[in-house]
Amino acid sequence: MKSVILIILLMCLQVAHAQFAFVKDSDGFVNIRSTETLGDNITDTLHNGHIVYCLETFQDWVMIDYQKNGIQQNGYVYKNKLQLISSYKPIPQISKKNNSITLKRDSISVTITKKPFVKADNKIVFTKKGEYISLAGINGKSPWGTDNTLPKQQYNNFIIHSGKANIVMPGNEYDDLYEPNLRATICYYDAGLRRLYIAAENGDAAGSYAVLWVFENNKFKERVMAYGF
Repeated sequence: MKSVILIILLMCLQVAHAQFAFVKDSDGFVNIRSTETLGDNITDTLHNGHIVYCLETFQDWVMIDYQKNGIQQNGYVYKNKLQLISSYKPIPQISKKNNSITLKRDSISVTITKKPFVKADNKIVFTKKGEYISLAGINGKSPWGTDNTLPKQQYNNFIIHSGKANIVMPGNEYDDLYEPNLRATICYYDAGLRRLYIAAENGDAAGSYAVLWVFENNKFKERVMAYGF
């Protein structure tokens, strides 16, 4: 019983810190700082709507990872400048199987499936530097979640409905993501902007990563990635 309670507490702590958010400030932007203090330490500026990944909270400050101009960056931002994705209406998992999950609330449903990774069906590239051999790419892309080893699982497909509308998840927005953890997949819906968020924490150890897919008005909008969690 104690071990179960400990696991639940650890999961709650993880959710409290490691989650996606977006910039929301009356000035229309926020300053990113190198330390969790005010001063001559501004390293970047992000405008409203920019999605970030919250790692740790230090009193009134949050350490974040974010992508800008194709580069993963990090820094600190005042926590009241961010709107957590988790503040929106959750879409719960109603079905969990080994290779699929379904999340549903009202007229929105999301079914995600995964399948085994088959080496023979993929073009795999290794590089060698000295005696060190590394996995350089799969099907022309840098893989997420592999920790320099061939993956065991990959996404199969996404079936997303909003009312009578079918929402298309572009294949190139998940074909480089491996070791999906379907049970660690959550969805939220912002009814005001008609925005659907699908977030997942995949891989493990050094290969862990987080991904957020955003759909708006029943169309794919963007994908945001973050290392580790």
